[in-house]
Amino acid sequence: MAQVIGAGGDTWYIVKTKSGSVGWIKAADTRDVKKLESFFSPLPQESSLSVPKEISLPPSFSGSRKPIVVPVHVSGSAVIVPVTLNRKVQTYMVLDTGATYTVISRQLAAYLNLQVATYASLMTANGVIRAALSQLTSLQVGEAEATGLTVAIHDVSPNPRIGGLLGLNYLSQFHTSLDSRRNLLTLAPR
Repeated sequence: MAQVIGAGGDTWYIVKTKSGSVGWIKAADTRDVKKLESFFSPLPQESSLSVPKEISLPPSFSGSRKPIVVPVHVSGSAVIVPVTLNRKVQTYMVLDTGATYTVISRQLAAYLNLQVATYASLMTANGVIRAALSQLTSLQVGEAEATGLTVAIHDVSPNPRIGGLLGLNYLSQFHTSLDSRRNLLTLAPR
C-alpha cells in the first residue's frame, strides 16, 4: 500500500493482508520483500532526503538550547517532512501552518491503535468536515519531540506516502524556520 524510507535509511512497507489486516513491515524482515520492491520500483524516489554536512543556523536561533535541523522535500508549494509517530512508525507529513491540529490518516491511526476521544468539526479547504480526535504519545521531527499531542484522524492525500498534515499544535511548540532554498526545517525549543 505504501513505501517509506526511514530516518536510518531502512525501507518500510505498509501492507494489507488478504484478511484485511494493515501493518508495517521492514524490508529486511521478510523474504517476500522482492515482490514489494518490484511493485514500488516504478514510483519516483521524490521522498529521499539527505542532510548537508555543514549547516549554518539563522541568527534568530541563538540560545542555550540547540535547534534541530531536519531535511525536507519541497514539491511545488508542499513541504514534506519526515516524522516518527509514537516512537515506532515513520512516515511523511505535509507541513500545514493553516491546520489547527496535526492530522493523521485513518490507516496510520488504525495501525497505532489510536482510540477516538471525541469528534470535532474542522474547517478545511474543501469546507467543514467532522473528524475524530485522538492522542498520540509522541510525534518527532528529527529530535524535536512533542508528547501527548491531540491529532485529527482524516485522510488528506491520495498519495500513500503522505501520512497526514503537520499542524500548528505541533509547530507552535517550537521556534520554527523554513529554508526552502536549502530544503531545511529548523525547530528550536521555546
